[in-house]
Amino acid sequence: MKFKIIVFIFIFSLCGYAQTSEKYILGEGDIIKVIFPKNQFFSKKYIINNKGEINNSIFGKLKVKNLSIKKLYKKLYKIYYNKIKNPKLEIKLLKSYKIEQQQQNIKFQKQLNKVKENFALRNYSKSIEESKKLTEFIIKINGKDNKVKSIKKHNLEIKNIKYKITDKGFIYMYKVSGILINNMEKPCNMIKIKIGFYDNLDRKIYIVNKYATKGKPLYKFQKLPFEFKGILNLKAKKIKLEISDFTLKNK
Repeated sequence: MKFKIIVFIFIFSLCGYAQTSEKYILGEGDIIKVIFPKNQFFSKKYIINNKGEINNSIFGKLKVKNLSIKKLYKKLYKIYYNKIKNPKLEIKLLKSYKIEQQQQNIKFQKQLNKVKENFALRNYSKSIEESKKLTEFIIKINGKDNKVKSIKKHNLEIKNIKYKITDKGFIYMYKVSGILINNMEKPCNMIKIKIGFYDNLDRKIYIVNKYATKGKPLYKFQKLPFEFKGILNLKAKKIKLEISDFTLKNK
């Protein structure tokens, strides 16, 4: 089995060592991209959710937490072996949540030291100023952490996606349809789906956000067929769909 893994070097100033992404152990909040150079339709970026999973219409939910990128490659190779003839894929580690947290810890400690130093010198006004900066930093990091933790609340699925494009001369008419499923405990509403249109070289042509639900909430395990129509100036060979926004309702 031949495989290719894109290797990045991360320098940890805190720990004083380097680690390649091939041996990197995946965890929640990490962002990876799986690339199929000869089959770009299957290429996709994934954010590992709070359960340590990635989700795809081909393989469903896949547990990747605590796997090295090399082991993930082997899993994906087996999955796509029956879908693509001689699948060639690459895995890029776009963002490490663990590394980001370590960098945040360093910045926090530096800012905290400024507060302590000015307090020790009885420079209270400066100490208060630095304390405000520290508080703002904590609020900012809290927001980022909550964003990662809230991923687990996003358990909406899009299945049975169909795409049709019709040449009308100077313009192209598109029709996108599928089924939206709510796997969350609470009903949700105002579900917005982002549709990305791409050419055969995986270049983005157009992105549009459409509401799948506005009035009636979608309850647990309920399935909702949707269909969107519109106009494009350029012909898009493929599309990518994802949930861009939604609101939770009380039962």
